[in-house]
Amino acid sequence: MTTRLITNAHIVDPAQNLNKVADLAIEDDKILAVGTLPESFVPETIIDGTGKYLFPGLIDLAVNVTEKNMAQEAAVAAQAGVTSMCCGPTISSVIDAVAEASLVQKSRINDGAKIYPVGALSIGLEGEKMTPMVALKEAGCIAFSNGTGSIKDTRVRRRCFEYAASFDLLVLIQAADPWLAKDGCVHEGMISTRLGLPAIPAEAESMEIARCLQLIELTGVRAHFSKISAGRSLDLIAKAKAKGLPITADVAIHHLWLTDMDVVDFNSVYHVQPPLRSSRDRQLLREGLREGVIDAICSDHCPVGFDGKMLPFQDSVPGIAGIETLLPLSMRLVDEGLLSYSQLIEKLSTNPAKILDLPQGGQLSAEQPADLLLYDPNETLRLTEENIGSSGHNTPFMHWDFNGAVTMVMVDGSLKKGSLSS
Repeated sequence: MTTRLITNAHIVDPAQNLNKVADLAIEDDKILAVGTLPESFVPETIIDGTGKYLFPGLIDLAVNVTEKNMAQEAAVAAQAGVTSMCCGPTISSVIDAVAEASLVQKSRINDGAKIYPVGALSIGLEGEKMTPMVALKEAGCIAFSNGTGSIKDTRVRRRCFEYAASFDLLVLIQAADPWLAKDGCVHEGMISTRLGLPAIPAEAESMEIARCLQLIELTGVRAHFSKISAGRSLDLIAKAKAKGLPITADVAIHHLWLTDMDVVDFNSVYHVQPPLRSSRDRQLLREGLREGVIDAICSDHCPVGFDGKMLPFQDSVPGIAGIETLLPLSMRLVDEGLLSYSQLIEKLSTNPAKILDLPQGGQLSAEQPADLLLYDPNETLRLTEENIGSSGHNTPFMHWDFNGAVTMVMVDGSLKKGSLSS
């Protein structure tokens, strides 16, 4: 038996409405107690949390990795305070068969974050034949998605939704009308016109959301809209929530900071899907986050090699390596007064756990797994080529300075970052 005690940390746990300085006891891989400790508890190790915040481990709803780099990215995630991550299906890593889901499950035994595979809705992500979702769930898939590809045939999408609803399976949707978004690489507006690049209008997202919402209402499926990028999508989501539809939504952290103005020099590091939108969209996304229309923040982590980005903008591979900047960029939202610490952790941990219906995780209560992080607001961090751990260095936030840093991370009570003092 291993016993540890974190003392005098400022614990922030929205799930318990906890926001105070207290002690937290850990026994083996579980949290034993918060605040008042059992009289019989004798810690083998004491960790001084004075002046630091203690948060539940972050749960990232959108991580794009392959079997080849999964272990490395999971280790990097843990270093950044992400203790659980959802890995969605991609063209290069389609999880549409039990064997593939089982393979991802085996990779969960690693030195990093817990990995939750997201199964494909359709075979090969081609949008034609439904996958064996129940079998995939039994093999470990936590939700189902068609990745960045839309299911064009509305009848097929309806059948997928009906089947998922019958077994209370969660469906993740990255909304993009396949015809309006076809071949586009930037937001449709003044910048796309000036640069002469093929564009994706905001309506590509909002029209697909409108179509999906009608099917959600028809079928009753639990659905989560991933990586909302356009302000006009928020009104649709808010009205659907008011009607009682079982939906939630998240936003990628880079859409809260960057806009299409950043693309003006054709730098492919800003090539992402969905594309960076206008300054107005960014402002509306921030307001939607504060008001609760948007439930969570994800990294949309997508490591891309040097060769994939050293191409003309529209031919380059879209994606930002974002898991290491998820918390630092989110903390800037607190610094600016957009969110409180409690509201932020709700978006990064508490709500993702609820969305995924995780029986454990997202909170710091007794009998919960010891997935947690210590954050020192007095530390500083600069992201550089030397200290980035991801297999991809494709981040527009390179050389940014951040106030605060993660100093310790535990996953199931196992130390992934930091040092212990007895």
